Amino acid sequence: MRIGVLSDTHVSGSGRRVLPPRLWDDFTGVELILHAGDLTSPRVISDLETIAPVLAVAGNNDSLALHLPLFRRLQLEGVIVGMAHGDRYALDAATSTSSTYGSAQLAGSAQLAGSARPAGSAQPAARKRVPDSLPFPGNGQTSAFALSHVPDAAVMIFGHSHRPLIARATIAGEGLEPKRRVLLLNPGSPTDKRWSHNFGVALLQIKDGAAHAQALLW
Repeated sequence: MRIGVLSDTHVSGSGRRVLPPRLWDDFTGVELILHAGDLTSPRVISDLETIAPVLAVAGNNDSLALHLPLFRRLQLEGVIVGMAHGDRYALDAATSTSSTYGSAQLAGSAQLAGSARPAGSAQPAARKRVPDSLPFPGNGQTSAFALSHVPDAAVMIFGHSHRPLIARATIAGEGLEPKRRVLLLNPGSPTDKRWSHNFGVALLQIKDGAAHAQALLW
């Protein structure tokens, strides 16, 4: 399965900032597009849907009007893929909802950014299983914050820092659980590189239970 990944588009309603035309070439042939938050305009989804179906999560700059979940937990070709923006650590999780996309089983939080957390839904396991930061300069805290939402993810997609990252992290298990490897993927931003040297998006390839990512920078 070939997947296009992007984040932090910060598209303006006025049209002053739009998705770069090269995305239609970069994402040629993808079956799904995943956006890790800070869309800031619904036109991002409608524009990307001319390429492939889109799933997104809320960033800290996204309004409630976009109706986006704080995180998603997806099973794609047998691989658990997590999505969260990376701006906050998981505290109380909302009730889950699930749906299907083709052969993929999709699940995500029904909680919207800024909405009240329902009672009785605390996730203490997330705090125990994921540290407050990981050893990746510029992405240490954001990657840990994102992973806290989906601590069993084999692939964790996040954004927020605008700094591209593809790295494998070793996460200590809880109790008798063994250590495990997680693929961390921050695609950067295709519209606002900020402190990064490059604009960026990424491609995620999942096949035979294994995931591999490729950065597309310019």
